[in-house]
Amino acid sequence: MNKDEIKMLKKNVEIILPWVLLTIVIVIASLIAINSFRANQTVTKNTKNKNNKEIEKKTEKNKVQDTNETTVISENKDIKNNEDKYIGKIKILINSLNLRDAPSKNSSVIGRVNKNEILFIISEENGWYKATNEKEINGYVTSSSKYVELIQE
Repeated sequence: MNKDEIKMLKKNVEIILPWVLLTIVIVIASLIAINSFRANQTVTKNTKNKNNKEIEKKTEKNKVQDTNETTVISENKDIKNNEDKYIGKIKILINSLNLRDAPSKNSSVIGRVNKNEILFIISEENGWYKATNEKEINGYVTSSSKYVELIQE
């Protein structure tokens, strides 16, 4: 190559090089924008999925609550309509007494009953009362006179 050709090539490179660099910058910026958009879509999708799951949980909880309320209403009617079918009543003497799922102090605690609360006795078994009240509670409490008082009617 002679000097003139080298000069011309150098001049052409000086003209073309900024455009090539600009093109590279635009391509890189586009790729970054696309990845950010995709990441944002994923976050939005995950957020929507999380929100949908929370809504589903709340809906399911409401369904369960509605079912429980229906059960409570029907149990309350049963208590009021069938009081003569219970073998007695007890009054809770301590601030909080465990309500258990079986007649044993080792059985699971399914709830608590408060002082002065009245329970209807369904049956008596080995020092335990199977009892219920008007709030849907149905389980076992001790029959110990330290904790409960049998109400004479």
